[in-house]
Formats: sequence, structure tokens, C-alpha cells
Amino acid sequence: MSDQKSRYLSRRSFLTRTGAFAATLMVGRLALAQGAKTSKFNSDLEMAINFEIQQTSGGRYQRPYVAVWIENASGYPVRTVSLWIENSGKGLRYVRELRRWYQDETTRSGKDGGDLISTVSSSTRNAGKYTVVWDGKNDRKALVDQGEYYICVEESREHGPYQLVRKKVTVGDAALKETLGSDGELKDVSIELRKRK
Repeated sequence: MSDQKSRYLSRRSFLTRTGAFAATLMVGRLALAQGAKTSKFNSDLEMAINFEIQQTSGGRYQRPYVAVWIENASGYPVRTVSLWIENSGKGLRYVRELRRWYQDETTRSGKDGGDLISTVSSSTRNAGKYTVVWDGKNDRKALVDQGEYYICVEESREHGPYQLVRKKVTVGDAALKETLGSDGELKDVSIELRKRK
């Protein structure tokens, strides 16, 4: 009886494995078919990401840490466009306050194993209006596919609040303007897909 049972289990195992293999092949073929239809980000375009950091009155004001980055439709980081931090002394320990940007190991260490923080970071800025530009490339400098992406702008300030504006947009071949919103001191976040300047 145990011999019949082990034959049954091995037949079941064989059928399960065969079915999984067939499903994997089908998914691979579908991905290739979809990949053939996918167009790359138009290299004649760029995306301007506009935002304002508003200074609140009263109390001690520390310049905020700011991260601007792009995630794919699944929420995986594609490109850190700009990172404003103090990267000397005790400043680096506060980069963790950029909670969403910092949460992913690949984001902060770089997808190629390099140190992304030392590569892309620059000094913190005072309150004001700013524009940073995404060239449609990932962290490895390859053009991404057209499609849906999350535009993320995050701000955190020592002795101050935390803000995040994150919104999905569809990137295609046509010019695009869209308002993404505000959160606390992070005001009027918007994007413009435009001709490269």
C-alpha cells in the first residue's frame, strides 16, 4: 500500500511540477510579447518635478532633508532624482527620517552595490520653490519603458514634521502637466513632461 501511495505522490508531484513549468513558460512568452510592444521613454523629453518647501514661523528651524525619486508601478525604486541631506558629522543619521526613500536596501546602497547616498546627495536647501529634472533613466542610466510610475517627493526636518507626496502618473510620448498635491510644509508638488531643455 505504501508503494501505491508513493507512486501516487510521485505522479502528483510530476503533474504539479509539469503544470508549474508550463505556467512559467506561458508567463515568459506573455512578458516577451508585452515587452515587444513597450516603447522606451522618449529621449527628447524630460520630466520637471516642481515643489515648494514652506517655512513655518516660530521656533528653531532646521533645513529639511528632501528626497525626490521615481518608483515603478509596483512601488520598486527606479531612480533617485535628487537627495538633499547633510552628509557630514551627525547629519547622516537623520537620513533614516526619509522613511519611504530609506526603507529599501537597494535604494540607499544603489542597485549596483555602490553607495547611492554619497553619489547623488547634495546640501540641504532653505525654504523656497524648486524644480528637479528626471531624464527618464533608471539608476543605471538606461532609459525606462513608457508606462505607469509613482513620482515621490519626501521631506523631513529635525524638530519638525514629516511629509510625503506620492502619486501615480502615466508616462507616454505626449507632453503632460499634472498637480500631485501638498502635504504640510511640502506644497504644490507638480510635474511637467516637456521637451528637453
